[in-house]
Amino acid sequence: MKQSELHAEVEEDIIHAIEFYNSCRSGLGEIFFTQYLRTRSFIERFPDGTPRYRYNQDVRKIPIGDFPYSIYYLNLDDKVLILAIIHDSRRPGFWFSRLQTM
Repeated sequence: MKQSELHAEVEEDIIHAIEFYNSCRSGLGEIFFTQYLRTRSFIERFPDGTPRYRYNQDVRKIPIGDFPYSIYYLNLDDKVLILAIIHDSRRPGFWFSRLQTM
């Protein structure tokens, strides 16, 4: 099992998603966060168990439960680095610059 680490901007990604879902329905943000934690736990246990991102083979991608969000991450030698948590249909690729700031 590997430990995971968040890129500096990922916490903001999570907060935005939680706030959005809570504005849609009370408590929905907490459900999103719970599914995010389950997905993160899976990544830590099976870092090679998800598909590679088609535009960058070093990056892996996994959907977050029933939500239209995915986690993009790198499986490094000593840890899993989560690069982004983004909506599957909004602003694709905006997070690519995060690969340069690791």
